[in-house]
Amino acid sequence: MFLFNRESLMATYYRIEDGYNSGNDRDEVWEKIKQVVDVIQDNTQRIIDEVFRLEPDADRELIEEVAGCYRKPVQDLTIKVVENEDGRHIGQSASGGEPGRDAKEACRRAVCRLVLEEMHRRKMEVNVIVG
Repeated sequence: MFLFNRESLMATYYRIEDGYNSGNDRDEVWEKIKQVVDVIQDNTQRIIDEVFRLEPDADRELIEEVAGCYRKPVQDLTIKVVENEDGRHIGQSASGGEPGRDAKEACRRAVCRLVLEEMHRRKMEVNVIVG
């Protein structure tokens, strides 16, 4: 028999999707979201900088390690483009225990902020859903 700590089984899921855009085509917005995420993955220092902009007391070594997990190719659920019959979104998952969980969630939030900011520069709306 296996015993699990309930907290270790729970994951926080960050979902970024195209939002209501009165002046933009949804497919165009979706393609731009994917491009923005791609650029962030190519420059993970942006994630690190964004974490420390709002969370200056974060553990630098852990943040750098977690941000490095965003580099392509990503083999886990750090970040994933989901396109299927149920819809499309950018998914990020943060699970596991401390101390890594705080660093994962800090990086996930930072990516959400970076995507939101870049999309707003283009006058395009996105939804960010955390569950």
